[in-house]
Amino acid sequence: KGVQPMQAYKRHITSEFLSDRYPYLEDIRGHLKEDDVSMAFGDRLFPRLVEQLQTPTMAPEKLIEALRTIVDLCTHQENKCQAIASETVAAATELLMHEHVPVRRDA
Repeated sequence: KGVQPMQAYKRHITSEFLSDRYPYLEDIRGHLKEDDVSMAFGDRLFPRLVEQLQTPTMAPEKLIEALRTIVDLCTHQENKCQAIASETVAAATELLMHEHVPVRRDA
């Protein structure tokens, strides 16, 4: 009968580099709006809220919403420790000098 040709195959290359495994990592915050209060998950929960508190263009209503979100999250002892480690107290202290009274009251 003759020589049988080899079956075709596709070469599959894998990589263990983070940039190859997660190609969408660069634009992970592209869908977030600057003027919306949003929460992250895990270790980024309080740092994300602190970033929003430190944004100079944030509307006073949104600052109040972020401050109240932090207060609601601090019902558990672990979350209180994470909030302190994320410098939430420093960000809220800076808002004590804000020009709007409701922001100062919630800070």
